[in-house]
Amino acid sequence: ANGFDVQEINLDASTTTDELLSQIYALKDVDGIQLMLPLPDHIDAAKVFTAVPVSKDADGIHYVGQLEIGNKKAYPPVTPVGVLALMKEHSVDVKGKRVLVIGRSPITGSPISHMLRAEGAVVTVAHSG
Repeated sequence: ANGFDVQEINLDASTTTDELLSQIYALKDVDGIQLMLPLPDHIDAAKVFTAVPVSKDADGIHYVGQLEIGNKKAYPPVTPVGVLALMKEHSVDVKGKRVLVIGRSPITGSPISHMLRAEGAVVTVAHSG
């Protein structure tokens, strides 16, 4: 309907980190890769996230790291972008305000914290562990 093809790869819950990495490395002829989260506890998420090439990162899992090395064109995750769009549409201005972000996930909490700081908010992140 939107003019692009999607290939869905379903792996068994018992898939190992190495098997998942092999699947990612085999995706040479695709324009974007999106991992569905959460990953099973036995998967080394850091290894998997870094295996996704930045140029194919459709989910924005590399967003914060790319910002930290100065890539101002980093592709942001869709959920935080959607939250900021809703806030702007409803005239919610966070400049100079204290904002609490609950959670620090790599595709929601951490990126929205960075985005809110860029909008001038004073951000506190609450998380477990």
